[in-house]
Amino acid sequence: MSIASLDAVILDFGGILLDIHFDRLTTAIGALARGEAVERLRGGALAATARALEAGLVDEASFRATLRQVLETDVADAVLDESWNAVLGEPIAGAAELTAKLSADTKLYLLSNTNAIHHAAFLPRCAAIFAPFHGLYFSHEVGYRKPDSRIYERVLEERGLAPDRTVFVDDLEENVASAAALGIRTVKWTTNAGVDGLYDAISRVAV
Repeated sequence: MSIASLDAVILDFGGILLDIHFDRLTTAIGALARGEAVERLRGGALAATARALEAGLVDEASFRATLRQVLETDVADAVLDESWNAVLGEPIAGAAELTAKLSADTKLYLLSNTNAIHHAAFLPRCAAIFAPFHGLYFSHEVGYRKPDSRIYERVLEERGLAPDRTVFVDDLEENVASAAALGIRTVKWTTNAGVDGLYDAISRVAV
């Protein structure tokens, strides 16, 4: 089986097509923290709310309110958003060319864990990358986040894709494992590794 004979390729976004920098996020958010907030952050005080935001279970205003409470700060929304978006880097070199090449061979879909605040920041900058896709699935719009099996099943069912004729690419082992458990062919790609060799890696698992 070649890429052309697949039903589809499903790509992750952050770390695959867009550089992500968790160290920058930690620094930016930490700079706003007061008192014992730093220790609360290190203890995961924001983790559950961040996951809920990615799943569309809380809105941006509720998330910002929780963030202010955890950080013990009263800074404006714009300042919070700028710090929260510090994780977002630049589109990875060659990403637009890769998505164009893949979409010329088969159906191409995006499946990303993200949230409304990040989405508003990166969408205008990534138009060329997203243009070739046949569909974009963002967790905060779908209502589930990877590795929940329901988010993969949503894409498969809506698009009429056979798992064993579909390749999913992600940089997190738990997401790859969840997709593989459904019978989807998978490629585990290193975070921020660039796209050189990714087309060939997809080709190898398509055989």
